[in-house]
Amino acid sequence: MSKKILLVVLLFPSILCAGLDGGDCYIVGNQKGYSAKHYKNNYKPFPDEVSDVTVKVRVAGDSSETSSSHRDASASRCFEIASNTIFCVAGTMRVSEITAVYPTEGKVITTTVYPEEHPFAGASLLVGDILSRCN
Repeated sequence: MSKKILLVVLLFPSILCAGLDGGDCYIVGNQKGYSAKHYKNNYKPFPDEVSDVTVKVRVAGDSSETSSSHRDASASRCFEIASNTIFCVAGTMRVSEITAVYPTEGKVITTTVYPEEHPFAGASLLVGDILSRCN
């Protein structure tokens, strides 16, 4: 009996951490949705898309990250807050972003909030396609 308990105690941390070594990583593109920005039309929602940018999303606990072809991952701090969902705060302007990955559907949803002092003050909700897994 004690050998079984010892085995469970020794294996339990390994089981918990099994998927956390490098996390899950995805390349995302074709993002479309809606935004509401002050500079554009005084926060009235409008259709928006980011079709020319691909984003790398890595879900890996406190080592989670997002980066794109126009923004370096080192500019933000990200944390996994739920299954396949990360929260990031980027830059000195404190842009907040929540990204949820739906691998079985091949989709990613990103919400971004830009504070009042940011040139893009407002928010956006974009749905993108998972184009591939990261190498």
